[in-house]
Amino acid sequence: MKPRLRSMALLLLLAAAISWTVARHGGGSASLTAVAAAEPDVLRLGSLRLEPCDIGRRGAGTPTLRAYCQSVAVPENRAMPDGRRLWLKVAVVRATVAGAEPDLVTFLDGGPGGAATEDYPWIAAAFDAVRKRRNVLLVDQRGTGGSNALECGASGSEGASISASLEHELQELRACVQRLAPRAAPQFYATSDAVADLEAVRRALGSPQLDLVGVSYGTRLAQQYARRHPA
Repeated sequence: MKPRLRSMALLLLLAAAISWTVARHGGGSASLTAVAAAEPDVLRLGSLRLEPCDIGRRGAGTPTLRAYCQSVAVPENRAMPDGRRLWLKVAVVRATVAGAEPDLVTFLDGGPGGAATEDYPWIAAAFDAVRKRRNVLLVDQRGTGGSNALECGASGSEGASISASLEHELQELRACVQRLAPRAAPQFYATSDAVADLEAVRRALGSPQLDLVGVSYGTRLAQQYARRHPA
């Protein structure tokens, strides 16, 4: 799907979810929890020190946005915690008030394959009401964006017959897995791994509650996370 069409679809799907979030929290507590900023233009949440960064895709037709970014290390294979580690890209788009409620509105991108920090600028306007009281959390799921993206380039099978195209795609897939082998084992890039990653990020941020806003595949990730971590 073209980026512009994709952004329109994201915006339409998010509108209902964000309206529900605003309605749910609109009557929240009167007191706001201030975000600790011990240093100028640095955001500290939990154990993370997030620094200014630009998010989005340069040259993609929409301006990049200012956020605060940091990376969180997680095991690629949680059965081998001392094995290869991945660095998850985490970004926080700050609320428009000096202080914000402690719960974080968390955008879960679709695909699978969408990177939250790359796609958020396309649908940022849908979060304007939410950001009056809350920070927005963006996490590139493992295998996307700034979290060890599993990319091997586009296939060149346009115009081929169905059988020839499928065979070509299979060959491309095998070659891609081989190229990725030095830095990624695809069997550890499942929804269950993304759920565990999101919980690891939440803990690193000081264990706040998360308000999940998913689109497309992101709704499945939200359901699986809520099932695993109902609190």
